[in-house]
Amino acid sequence: MTNLKIKYLANCGLLVKSGSSSVLIDALNNENSLFDMIDKETERAIIEGTGEWADITAIAYTHRHDDHFDYGKTLEFMKNHRETILLLPTAVSGHEKEDAAISEVAGGRTVFLGETPDAAPSVTAGDMKIAYARCDHVTYYCHYHYCLLVSCGNEGVLVTADIDLDHIDDIKNSLLQGMPEKTVGFFNPIAVGRKKWFDAVDDLGLSKLFIYHVPSDEKDEYMYRKMAISHYKRVSRNRSDIVLLGEPFIPVRA
Repeated sequence: MTNLKIKYLANCGLLVKSGSSSVLIDALNNENSLFDMIDKETERAIIEGTGEWADITAIAYTHRHDDHFDYGKTLEFMKNHRETILLLPTAVSGHEKEDAAISEVAGGRTVFLGETPDAAPSVTAGDMKIAYARCDHVTYYCHYHYCLLVSCGNEGVLVTADIDLDHIDDIKNSLLQGMPEKTVGFFNPIAVGRKKWFDAVDDLGLSKLFIYHVPSDEKDEYMYRKMAISHYKRVSRNRSDIVLLGEPFIPVRA
């Protein structure tokens, strides 16, 4: 890729850049997260907007689980970043006050992702476009869970978070219609867990597949990392287009 540059931050956190435009995805997580988080110094710099984090064009979330989102950190971020656009799944019952507080601080800059029509809506973020589509969450129900497609010209970054791959047609028929020719994808390790799921992802025609959402050894209480590495080794034989992201803060070469 030449227009889009990607940095893997931690867990599902990504920074996508094009020229002077930048999009943060699933980067500010709750302390209750069972997965790895961005280190405190970097997290504070992101929230306060210092150094390389001074001019973030947009911050987006796939869903509001603790390992992807934190309300307090996001609210503080939006107070400090006075021109940043926020894409945030609508709060479920019992959390409406969070959306009200965010709207008070950044209502004109916030897009709440509710129900989406068949054709995926999009938001312009500087040089980039962020399209989004609702999709099912794997394992258990999550009312508002989204896949994102960040694009610039003929390049794209598909972010799928915890998508249920048994329902991948949900995004094939909406978000991926007209997908840029050079699109890379970020998928949960379930993408390499079963042959039918891997085949469904492989059929998308992505130029590279990145496996993220992999815990460190220290966080691998449920053997999730070991399972991911085992499945990855099986499907990546003689393939250079499948990459396992197991360490934080990696500039991703697409």
